Amino acid sequence: MGIERYLGFHFTETCIYIAEAYVGRDKHLHWDVMEQANYELEPEWLALYKDAIPNLYDTEKKVFGFAALPSIWRDFSYNRFLRFNSRFFEKIAQRKSSDDDQQKLANLFRYCQSSHIRPQPDETLVATLVVEQLSSEDRTAIEQTLKQLSKKAKLEFIDVTEPEEACLRYLWYEDVHQQLEVEHKMVVLVHLGYSRTFMIPWDHGKLNDQTTMAPGMLEIDRAVAMHAGRTGMSKTVGQDELLLYAQRARRGFDPDQNSVKILDAELETPIYLNIIQEQVTEISRRLERLLRNLKHWSRPVDEVLLAGEGIEFAPVRDALQSASQGIPMRFLPQPTYAMARGAASKSWKARNRDVELR
Repeated sequence: MGIERYLGFHFTETCIYIAEAYVGRDKHLHWDVMEQANYELEPEWLALYKDAIPNLYDTEKKVFGFAALPSIWRDFSYNRFLRFNSRFFEKIAQRKSSDDDQQKLANLFRYCQSSHIRPQPDETLVATLVVEQLSSEDRTAIEQTLKQLSKKAKLEFIDVTEPEEACLRYLWYEDVHQQLEVEHKMVVLVHLGYSRTFMIPWDHGKLNDQTTMAPGMLEIDRAVAMHAGRTGMSKTVGQDELLLYAQRARRGFDPDQNSVKILDAELETPIYLNIIQEQVTEISRRLERLLRNLKHWSRPVDEVLLAGEGIEFAPVRDALQSASQGIPMRFLPQPTYAMARGAASKSWKARNRDVELR
């Protein structure tokens, strides 16, 4: 019998995160995260793609991911570049995708395998996906399509799981390594994702019914992109392109820098912080309200746990610390891989249902 490897793919609007779950010598679940080996990015893009693969296909050169990146800075043509984002997956769910689109998706998985996973001939790759901004009906329809693509993609697909489930699976298994003791506490897991922020109360290892959603980092980037687009830029680009540059600026942001560059627009740091203030405040306000409501219902929170790409953005991180009302706050490891790791954990559990370990 060949070896099985358990993978999780997390698709955002611009990136793909890949994790692999395995059982370590300590009999606990561990993860490897998949990165591009020996790939030298242009310095200004390193912040965005240091721990992710671009979810990108260049239809002209017929290349994926990092191989497509050098062309996109020179030509942002919508017709030339394909993004494997929520719109792409919605087309699959609505039966509006072509056979060619589905073949490209299968080829994307093969690209990820050859460049990032490197399977051996006798291995079976078992995969679970997380795609942000999809309904439960969409996820079911996409799962059916993926299972039809299994042979073409050389992956065995388990599920297209909910982002919330992926977050909690990540927390459940990470609990052992970080000694979080979630089974003995009331915690709130805040996943600061790209499309949205999830604030998930977990009451002594049980899901609470007061999950709250807040704007994700996309809303911050959108506010910046809209402002930059009104500043009279010398190069005419679309909103999608500006969003990518705004995301790059946010991922590389340092509070001590004097200005923030969005393509050829340069915003002084105080102006940049003023632009994003409304979105940052809304995220922190929703956490504050959730904590207050839980306390009102005699469910005071012992600890707030942070994951997701927004952890690394100081303005949001600082605002959440202020909103936590003195409740201890902890930053979880490999925060951008939280959903990918949770998805990989589901792949492992699907094939090891009778094994009880964390």
